[in-house]
Amino acid sequence: MGTASHGPDLRRVLALTGELLLATRIRETARQVGAEVEVRPPGPGAAERAAALGVHLILVALEPDGAALEAVKELKADARTRSIPVVATYPHVDVELRRRALEAGCDRVLPRSAFATLLPELLRGAAARGAEPGAGPPKPLVSRGSAPPRTPPTPEEP
Repeated sequence: MGTASHGPDLRRVLALTGELLLATRIRETARQVGAEVEVRPPGPGAAERAAALGVHLILVALEPDGAALEAVKELKADARTRSIPVVATYPHVDVELRRRALEAGCDRVLPRSAFATLLPELLRGAAARGAEPGAGPPKPLVSRGSAPPRTPPTPEEP
């Protein structure tokens, strides 16, 4: 992967993107938080690569061409990788792409701006979770759906 090995507890992340600037941001942020990342373009073989690397988190840059969505479907269809959290990012104006990503099986789908802001925390979560691949996502920052309904305050009793 992109950094030297730091022992068996090093967290591994697979980033599926063909965007040079995003790939650079992910690599640099991973280095800063102590995660190891491999960046590759989305496409066939994503599940095989994720399983071979023993990744704990998969980041996906969604684009209208559909390659990333197909990679997510492949990851979620493969028994070896279906439990690995997939966090995707999309252009905020493309709400249809967001919907399709959720249908494909992404665990979180964040607009580019939110993804950039939350990237260190996402990678720290991957870096802090122990040595079990597919250990599950860190505490949700943004859920698959909209925010949960607020519970109205209970009336005070007399």
